[in-house]
Amino acid sequence: MSSLPPLPTIDGIMEDQDPPITGSDHRWSWWFSRPGAVFWVAMAIGAAVRIYCVVFTEGTGDVEIWEGHAKQVRDHGLIGYYHGEPWANHPPLISKIESLVLRGSVATGIPFRVLFRAPFALLDAGTTFLLITLLGQNRWRFLAATCYWLSPAAIILSAYHGNTDSAVAFFLLLCVWSLTKERTIGGGMALGASLWIKLPGILALPALMILVQGWRRRFVFLLVAGATALCTYLPTLIQDFRIVYTDVFGYRGLILQTTGGIPL
Repeated sequence: MSSLPPLPTIDGIMEDQDPPITGSDHRWSWWFSRPGAVFWVAMAIGAAVRIYCVVFTEGTGDVEIWEGHAKQVRDHGLIGYYHGEPWANHPPLISKIESLVLRGSVATGIPFRVLFRAPFALLDAGTTFLLITLLGQNRWRFLAATCYWLSPAAIILSAYHGNTDSAVAFFLLLCVWSLTKERTIGGGMALGASLWIKLPGILALPALMILVQGWRRRFVFLLVAGATALCTYLPTLIQDFRIVYTDVFGYRGLILQTTGGIPL
């Protein structure tokens, strides 16, 4: 019985799926197969819109919620924050970082909403260039990256909304990029780092385990991811395991409810 062929890499998939360039496709392929003037103009437009959102808009109510969380961490410490705030569901590291952002806002006079959203808008640029790298030699890679960079959803989530979700996307793509380069340890570190921000990145684990070839590499990947994530949770878990488990790992989405008012 013959063995099954190995799974293709992302680069291989993209190269194999590219049909020959014919007819009118040649002109469009020429425009988007390299980082020419059209690409850089699109990048500039996307950057300008993000800068405007970060600096000149108030964002959604999540900005005020995060500022309130940051004040409680600053005034009462992480454990006091988890005990005193029923909606305290964010991991320890990002909660502590946002309290430092608040201190920076007070010290510099720059509004919290600006300092809070700017890093996540910047990370979105990293996500865009990771997409280009992951698409390898695909002649439409710069068009795909441009569509993402100019997407209203990407702009709103990274630069306007006022939350940390875009960082999770960045770390997951960084994990995929590392694994396609057979950098198992780097991929595990990237996945673990995503759990410093929020927990939903763990949902990508089944797909990532398929991408990692060999049980030994899978074990190393999981071990590194777990150790990376745990290193920022451990100090708080030692202080009060129960409250961290209840508030962070046991969070049930209090705002997301059925029509009958049952939390999801």
